Amino acid sequence: MGEDWIRKTEKSYRRSVQKAIGERLFPKPLLISGEKSTRTYPCAILPGNVIPGVGMKLMLHKAETGEVVALHEHRVIGSIGGDPQKDVSSVFEQNPDLCAIVEVVVADSDADTGHVELALTQMELTKKE
Repeated sequence: MGEDWIRKTEKSYRRSVQKAIGERLFPKPLLISGEKSTRTYPCAILPGNVIPGVGMKLMLHKAETGEVVALHEHRVIGSIGGDPQKDVSSVFEQNPDLCAIVEVVVADSDADTGHVELALTQMELTKKE
């Protein structure tokens, strides 16, 4: 009776290991992705700064004064004002775990006017939570 139980246990263990290996090696579907919604916010680049190119990653930071600024590495390069500033501030208020800073991507860039559009993906916000 004891040997029979040991064989059954070993067989069950092997089956579970093979199943786990199979699940790890089975590729994930390529076309299924989480739902993504992207919001863009206009940002005025401060004088004397290089205009960031499309696809460049920046950070948005809400200062204690309530001002929302765009950072590249450690430097403030731009600011968001008006209604877009209120929208970004509400994102920070709804997600206190962001610690008043979030990564964005430059969606559009105009060197002549010194304005860029910064894209914030809803999926990135859910990852941080």
